[in-house]
Amino acid sequence: IKLMAEDGDLDKIIKGDLTSKNYPFHAIKFSTKGQTTIEETVTPILSFLNSSDYYSTIQKEHVSNIKLKMTENDSTIAQINSLLNDFSNTTSSNQKSDKLVYYNENNQLNEIIKTKDVLISEQGSHRLNLINNDKIVKDTSITINIVNNKGINGKMKFILPFLLISLFFVFSGLLAFYKHQVKKRNVA
Repeated sequence: IKLMAEDGDLDKIIKGDLTSKNYPFHAIKFSTKGQTTIEETVTPILSFLNSSDYYSTIQKEHVSNIKLKMTENDSTIAQINSLLNDFSNTTSSNQKSDKLVYYNENNQLNEIIKTKDVLISEQGSHRLNLINNDKIVKDTSITINIVNNKGINGKMKFILPFLLISLFFVFSGLLAFYKHQVKKRNVA
């Protein structure tokens, strides 16, 4: 993103059409005239978005890919466990002989253990992805009935008196000017 935003306008890049699709969370904002409930507004919108055939097909394929990856990771972890058990058994059987000294610097064993740890962490993230992918559009936060205070909404009790007073002075001034002009005309 830093390379794309050489002019320093990171907000413009993140909100742009090309890069915004890379972020999983989006905000849907709408406003109503009066108070509303979740059942009246949010539920119909979410059900409409979740009923898309195209996105439901993509969701099903994505979930099946995650499940396939999880089964493959489970089989790899089982293979690593059997390999480690075999190594443990051969090492313990070699330890029984008192007169035999066995030394083997096995650097690949550490890599196998690291691979198992990475696979277990990956399995945890896959389980979280399965929970997050139960719906196409998932509501993470819903806030309703927020009073709109932008512009002059909610501030009319402060603006209206000033407006009325200024209108009074303008009409009084115009009336005085008109009377003054009428007196000048009658004198001349």
